[in-house]
Amino acid sequence: MLILERVGILSVETYKSQWRIAFLIIAFCSMLLTPAELTSMVAMMVPVMGLYFLGIGLCMWLPRGPVHGRGGYDPT
Repeated sequence: MLILERVGILSVETYKSQWRIAFLIIAFCSMLLTPAELTSMVAMMVPVMGLYFLGIGLCMWLPRGPVHGRGGYDPT
């Protein structure tokens, strides 16, 4: 998510506005990838949704631009 946001393919606003669709996609994928029981589906879906919102937070709060520490010391 962070790479797609930094490159400019998607924006934070897109991630925020499309969270319901992301929830449905994550629920569908967890339904397909786990056995036919509700607890394992939820056990996979909840951490992945947490990672989705963590990705949104990283896109918002990590600074954009040059890497920290560049241009701090000029010996000439």
